[in-house]
Amino acid sequence: MTTETRMTAREAAEKAVKYKALKEAEAVLNAELAPLNEALKQYILDTGEPICVEGQPPLRVKPRGTSTTYDAKSFAKNETHEFERALEMGGVTFNGKVMKALVDSGQLTKKYEQYGTSGSTNVLAFDKEQ
Repeated sequence: MTTETRMTAREAAEKAVKYKALKEAEAVLNAELAPLNEALKQYILDTGEPICVEGQPPLRVKPRGTSTTYDAKSFAKNETHEFERALEMGGVTFNGKVMKALVDSGQLTKKYEQYGTSGSTNVLAFDKEQ
């Protein structure tokens, strides 16, 4: 950790108070936005029309692309050399959520876990209030 800082302890405390207040407001907003988002999206999908309100731009549902999912089993069967090279170079990985679900349903054991790696990053977080 660096000892160099660009603000005083008082400025940091003031910013921390503001940050906490904004994070609390964000939680409230997100809780209110989620059901509104679903209701408005469903209305637009049901009517096939955007919602037009004077003074604001039309609200419409727009498609958004998702990530591509590849059929690893077919790739391995049909392109053995390419698959092995992708595996060797780190291009083939497990989906952790899927692996956990397979373990939870009894279809796999946790043996795969011994081959995993993980890292960490820094996050700004308040201690939980007691």
